[in-house]
Amino acid sequence: VTGLDAITTYDFYVQAVCGPADYSSWTGPLAFATLCDVFVPDYLQDFTTITPDCWDVADNGDPTTGPTDLGNSSWVADEFLNIGADDGAYKINLFFNNKRDWLISPLFDLTGGPFQVEFDFGITDWNSDTNPGTLGSDDLVQLLMTNDGGATWITLVTYDSTSVVPITGAHPVVNLTAYSGQTVQFAIYATDGAIDD
Repeated sequence: VTGLDAITTYDFYVQAVCGPADYSSWTGPLAFATLCDVFVPDYLQDFTTITPDCWDVADNGDPTTGPTDLGNSSWVADEFLNIGADDGAYKINLFFNNKRDWLISPLFDLTGGPFQVEFDFGITDWNSDTNPGTLGSDDLVQLLMTNDGGATWITLVTYDSTSVVPITGAHPVVNLTAYSGQTVQFAIYATDGAIDD
């Protein structure tokens, strides 16, 4: 079947044709959903639904290996900077050690740019909306991108123990002109490293 929209549910019906004027009753409606397609920017994800269509999470792997254990993660729904209801943002608690979690975007076709990726980012004390937080000595949060189907991941933005983020958060903007014409995928990778601090 051609001409269908991505991430759309369709109904269909089935009827047996045994010969001229010899038809069974219709069966249905039966339903199926089409898979995700490559998105062409402009694109906005407001995270009011967790996990959004065509996004995925993972709870293992690192930027050298890529994500593993897809579908599991410590990322949870929250309001940005712990203000309000539990929607509109993802958060992760980097408190103990050995956590390696991913938030993975759909694919994007960067033909016809220039394009950029931007997002809001904050660090707070646990469940606080008034105390800016700091990352532990080996904690790391990175915006990554792959342009080879996940074989390698390119670091675009890094936050670590030296990063100072105001309680109001940061809004990084990354120019993607160097990747024009490529199909890419983004990920937010978060780890609290091997040290429990």
